[in-house]
Order: sequence, then structure tokens, then C-alpha cells
Amino acid sequence: YYYYGGRVLVSFGLIMAVYHGDDIGDVVFTLDTLSSLTLDEVIIVQDGPVEKDMKQVILNFSHKNLRFVELKQNSGLGAALKEGVLSLKSDYFFRIDAGDILFAGEIQKTKNIIVEKNLDLLGGQMAEHLLDYNVPENIRGVPLSKSKLQAFAKLRNPFNHITICARREAVLQAGNYN
Repeated sequence: YYYYGGRVLVSFGLIMAVYHGDDIGDVVFTLDTLSSLTLDEVIIVQDGPVEKDMKQVILNFSHKNLRFVELKQNSGLGAALKEGVLSLKSDYFFRIDAGDILFAGEIQKTKNIIVEKNLDLLGGQMAEHLLDYNVPENIRGVPLSKSKLQAFAKLRNPFNHITICARREAVLQAGNYN
């Protein structure tokens, strides 16, 4: 839970969808990075059948508040995230994919900003790495002003998913993922 002035304000979770064909090394790497984060819950959605080894890696992942949601057939990312949001109990959530890395310092900054400013959604710039996560290959920038963000949103999604933290209730009110 996120504390301010000695009282609990909000809780934070994470949703990750996994698929048949996902690189098991990427999934292991991402799950390992989660162990350094302070999260109230982790939801892993298996979108359709996955390899036996993949399922075992997920089931062996130790997080005190891990919930595993298994969709019997592949329904697509939107459906998987929708089920993840419905399974979530936390006030806010981060969304990641296999191979993504979340850094504890960045997570804490996000928590501070989203709570202090009472935001429904927060996202930012993102570094892409190929071989070494200490060496960014590309920076995926997004517009930073309201007017530029609104104009960009008419052409494509202005949010880098790995940087997003969203209020669960706002996502539900907007119709959840489709």
C-alpha cells in the first residue's frame, strides 16, 4: 500500500499477459525484475494454452499476492487485459509484457505523482534495449503538453504501455479493455 502521513491511501497492482510462443527467458527475466518492486498484487493472465515449461515458470513465481488467470483459448491482448482488470483488487495498476523491465525508482516516482496529482492515467517516455538493458537503443518519446498529446492521440496511442499506471475504476468506467 502507498502510505502518506501514516495512513493508507491507495494500493498498486500489475497485470501481465503471457502467450504461447513468448520467450520463456523473457518471462523469467521480467518476473525476476518484479521481485524488487513494492506491489500489492500481481495478476498474470495466460491468454490461451502455453508451453508446459512456461506455465511452470509462472506457477513457481513467488509473490505473496500473485493471482493467475487462465483463459482456455487465445482471445487477444484486449480480452486478456480486460480479464486482468476484472481480477484486480488494487486501486491502480501497471501493465507489462514479457521482456519488459520495471525499475523500482521509476515505479515509486509514478506512485508519488499519480497519488499527489490524483490522476486516472500516467505514462511517459520509454527506453528500448536490445542486448544490454543498461544501453538504450532507442528512446520512445511521447508528447508532453496537453495540446500536443491530444493532437497525437488522433493518430495513435500516445502512451507507452510499460510506463502506464492507471486507476482501475477509471478504466472500468471507460469500458475496460476491448
